[in-house]
Amino acid sequence: MPTDALEDLMHQKAHAQKSRAKARRSKHHRGGVPPEPADAPVLRTAWSTRLVPHNEFMGPWERCHATLVNDARAYRATGRPQIALLGDSITESWRGTGLCRKLGRCQGVPGVLQATLGARWPQPTVLGIAADHTQHLLWRLADGELSPAMASDPQLAFVVLIGTNNLGRGHTLRGGGVERTFFSAHVFLLLLQATRQRRRSRAWSPSRAPSSTKHRAGCC
Repeated sequence: MPTDALEDLMHQKAHAQKSRAKARRSKHHRGGVPPEPADAPVLRTAWSTRLVPHNEFMGPWERCHATLVNDARAYRATGRPQIALLGDSITESWRGTGLCRKLGRCQGVPGVLQATLGARWPQPTVLGIAADHTQHLLWRLADGELSPAMASDPQLAFVVLIGTNNLGRGHTLRGGGVERTFFSAHVFLLLLQATRQRRRSRAWSPSRAPSSTKHRAGCC
């Protein structure tokens, strides 16, 4: 791995460790600025798990993260094109799980993955955790889900689908975190398409989103 790439991974690892310590001290957010910046690696705090007790949520979340770290460590370059899928529950569905636990609604989805993307890129690496925001994905990558073998493989393509859970949470559009994490990659950054709030028929828009937009852990 190039020296600058290794140094960058070490820097991100240090940032992730500081974020873990900060998250343990964090209480519910009371101000108008999100305490979890969308474009920096941040471990989940009580602010982003408001509908589920933080201590109850973090156990399954951290165990799932550990599973994905092991998957990343097992990655090996083959000299042929490969693909890694990064994101939240939409991506994790390809594993057939939610927080790395089997879900009935995802039954058969891994088989669809192998029959479609897997037909071109055998054994896609799926690194998704339900309910994550952009900052949580960046933290996971810095804390081991972007292994040195993955970071140094020019044949590995990353598909990043993340950000739905940031909507209505005071975040603005930024791409800096992606650029810092994948500094040696070609990145195509696409806007999220319009979505609808649950139990409402109107399409979501920044002007309509209330400051307390509900976020149900494990749904997206």
